[in-house]
Amino acid sequence: YEIDIFLTEKDHSEPLLSKRAWLWKLAIFADLVNHMNNLNLKLQGENNLICDFYTNIKAFRAMLLLLESQINNYNFTHMQCCAELYKTCQGTFSLPFASIVIEDLKQQFRKHFAKLDTNAAEIRIFQNSFDCDIGNIPTHFQMEVIELQIDERIKDKYKDENLIDFYKNLDLNHFPNLKKFACQFISMLGTTYLCEKFFSKRKYMKSKYRTSLSDSHLKSLLMISASKILPDYSDILQNQQQLHHSY
Repeated sequence: YEIDIFLTEKDHSEPLLSKRAWLWKLAIFADLVNHMNNLNLKLQGENNLICDFYTNIKAFRAMLLLLESQINNYNFTHMQCCAELYKTCQGTFSLPFASIVIEDLKQQFRKHFAKLDTNAAEIRIFQNSFDCDIGNIPTHFQMEVIELQIDERIKDKYKDENLIDFYKNLDLNHFPNLKKFACQFISMLGTTYLCEKFFSKRKYMKSKYRTSLSDSHLKSLLMISASKILPDYSDILQNQQQLHHSY
């Protein structure tokens, strides 16, 4: 309402801001977009794996079911904008419109993440091989999972390490198929976060002040900036036959 008052005072009034039905639709969209923004923040991150991505997607879809159930009873606990508008008792809540929007959002999520739903069982095995039915996993690493589940030392490492380190430290000789299976999921990128981070570094390196930077040097700089390996400067200097000094 403050925006409506401000625009009216400036002789730029917007008729839609005085229509309660339109304001209800705006409030519904604002609340849903806010929830989607929160989901987007959860999906970002350098170390997020496909199982983390899928967990957040499933949580969001469950939240949509909850919202759908609550708004049918005019419960706006998790829809702040609608709750504020409902307190003023201005107009009638557009229940059919809200139901259509939420249902469409549910369908879009089912459509776009159908492949994840298809591979849900394998994602679960990757996420926690200790909590799966041996009879329902691929036969070529059933024996490896049996050995994995009965080894308490490995189970303790699973509790203490992140998933990437856990699979990286598994003995290749004992768990070759399981490690190969895990690598497939570790290499899957749920978002474009790493790509965006990489391009941001590239934009910073090749700026208007460094236009003469060659492609080969740019490639080397990008490899160094993207790598997490700390260089051993002492070893590098020892292997140099001739050092060039800057004066």
